[in-house]
Formats: sequence, structure tokens, C-alpha cells
Amino acid sequence: MIPELGTANDMDIRKNFKREDTTKKSVLIRKARALIYNKGKSVKSNAVESLLKETSLVPTKVSWSYPLSAVLRLILETLA
Repeated sequence: MIPELGTANDMDIRKNFKREDTTKKSVLIRKARALIYNKGKSVKSNAVESLLKETSLVPTKVSWSYPLSAVLRLILETLA
């Protein structure tokens, strides 16, 4: 069980501190993934860590990163 899940405080936090997929973040993740998949670097390598560590990013793609996701996000926010 997650404390405060679904409460007014939880909803305020989600609204005020929501994650956003910016171009800068996408570029960093794309570069890190290229190092991992094209150059054979480890996720924990200095090359990958130096790209992602400052912003605490991880080299994964999520559904919200795709163009259709903007439409889905709008629908979900409207229903909430």
C-alpha cells in the first residue's frame, strides 16, 4: 500500500511536480542509448554516467516520449 495515494495532497504533488519530457532530456537519453547499444558501453560506464548523472536520468524510453502520448496525456488529464 502506498501512503496518501489518491488523496488531495497526492494529486497536488502530481500536478505541481509532474515530469516533463523535454528535448534536452530526450537528446541526453538518445546519446546514452547510442553509447550502450551501438558502442557496447555499460549503463554504469563513465561515458553514460557523465551524460545522465547530473539530471538523474536513466537510459529508457517510456510511452510518454512518443508523439501519440501527448494526446493520451491530454485525455487522461481531462478524465482526472
